[in-house]
Amino acid sequence: MSGLIGGRGSKSGIIGITEGKKPGFMAYHSGADIDYSVGDIIPFGGGSSGTAGGKQFDTMNNFDNTTNYRFTAPIAGVYLFTGQINGNADSGVPRARWRINGGSIGNDIHFRGCSNLAAGDLDQRSYTVILKLQKNDYVDVYVHAEKFDLFGANSMSGHLLS
Repeated sequence: MSGLIGGRGSKSGIIGITEGKKPGFMAYHSGADIDYSVGDIIPFGGGSSGTAGGKQFDTMNNFDNTTNYRFTAPIAGVYLFTGQINGNADSGVPRARWRINGGSIGNDIHFRGCSNLAAGDLDQRSYTVILKLQKNDYVDVYVHAEKFDLFGANSMSGHLLS
């Protein structure tokens, strides 16, 4: 039990959520090798140029993998998110930032590429973050500096903790 008062029919201890139906998802990128540049939203679960990604699961259909590439919280709570992406250096350090409702989180929490990559080299970055969200807040990841190169090994997942 999370310590929250359970609602009628709730077995998880979280009001309005039945056990086994907590919001959670895992979306992966397409198998194609695609570069994303500054200002792009990382399209986890999707792709571009006609390529498709997918979702391993999405318990309550709260991850949009067709237009906005973001998770929208169906209820307020504390959520865990994790992501894996590849930084691709041209002339600087690749950075991609987590965002809530289009705004930076904390001290610009972000995926940061290696400082000593040769131009065109890839550097896989993984990051886990726990975020407190209100109902209808959304979370996405966007490219802030340099570019990111995604292919089938890249993914984003999230799950309601409490």
